[in-house]
Amino acid sequence: MNQLSSLSSRSEPTLVFLHGWGMNSGVWTSLTNMLNKHVKCQCIDLPGYGDAHDVDVTPEHYNLVYLANWVETRLPENSILVGWSLGGLVAQKIAIDDPSKLSGLVCIASTPKFEESHDWLGIKPNVLDLFHRQLSDDHGKTLNRFLAIQMQGIADISARKAAIRTLSERLLSKPSPNPALLDAGLSLLSTVDLREAIGKIVLPTLRIYGRLDLLIPYKVIEKIADLHPNSTSIVHKKASHAPFVTDCEQIYDDIMAFLNQTQLTNSIDKK
Repeated sequence: MNQLSSLSSRSEPTLVFLHGWGMNSGVWTSLTNMLNKHVKCQCIDLPGYGDAHDVDVTPEHYNLVYLANWVETRLPENSILVGWSLGGLVAQKIAIDDPSKLSGLVCIASTPKFEESHDWLGIKPNVLDLFHRQLSDDHGKTLNRFLAIQMQGIADISARKAAIRTLSERLLSKPSPNPALLDAGLSLLSTVDLREAIGKIVLPTLRIYGRLDLLIPYKVIEKIADLHPNSTSIVHKKASHAPFVTDCEQIYDDIMAFLNQTQLTNSIDKK
């Protein structure tokens, strides 16, 4: 029996959430409060962030393989990884290299390659270089600037400010991130390229995007789908880089429908 055909005989899954660069697991609070009523949820702080801010790793060893291995050892059997932004890179890496504990993958505002190049749309290199330089001066202000950029595409000013405030509060709810590992994380966003590998992912996969996301341009979504045909894409028209904050109920619906449609869990009554 192959991996996918055996899913129905496995125990109920656990949704395991991985946050993005500069943040911590607190960003998932609103979404997991809703999902916890129906399915087990586990939120992991990546090394250098939140409750894992003091993990003993040098910046030189802080790479995608290290992060994937570190997370994989903390996964329960029958995990569905939900990765946002940088967390989505980690989730994709695990799904590519060692999916033995996984039964599904959800990528939120994530991509196989973040930095723009001649054949790929993404974050312009000079923007990432600027963040590198600013981190050495004041990492707190740099994180606040990054929060603002994540929401910059949202036209409604009050909604944008509310989303930034929510993320800022979640960021402050846990210990500050390790500045050296913040810089190493930016290097990951600059250098990681999983484009040739994501087609190997055979797990049921949901990819969720915000139409107004300035970090993942809308035109690249179709290219990602071409590279990973075994995936489903949903684009929220009024969302930016953190749709689980601005469009929490819709993301909840997306994930619940994904669980039911792919038979990753028993049929769930969302009421």
